[in-house]
Amino acid sequence: MAINGIGPTTQNFQVNNAAAERRLAEQRQLQQEEQRIREQQAARSEQISTRREETRALEQSQSVALQDFLTRQDLLAQNAQANRPTPGTPAPGSIISVTA
Repeated sequence: MAINGIGPTTQNFQVNNAAAERRLAEQRQLQQEEQRIREQQAARSEQISTRREETRALEQSQSVALQDFLTRQDLLAQNAQANRPTPGTPAPGSIISVTA
């Protein structure tokens, strides 16, 4: 004798419900995992982008420093050349005797 509301159909419904709940839980877990992976990929991309920007800035800074150094060296060389006495020119402060 069957109890009211409980029978073979009810049992199938409960099994189907449990299976659907498991599928939903698995689907939620899969979505969460996919979201976590997307967030990790975005973080990695951001790190790579940041490193590239830092590297570019460092290279630019080094290039500017090198250019400044070379400019200073060039100016020092020009200044040394300008201050060098030409041959036959008396040194500053020397006594020049002219005989006629």
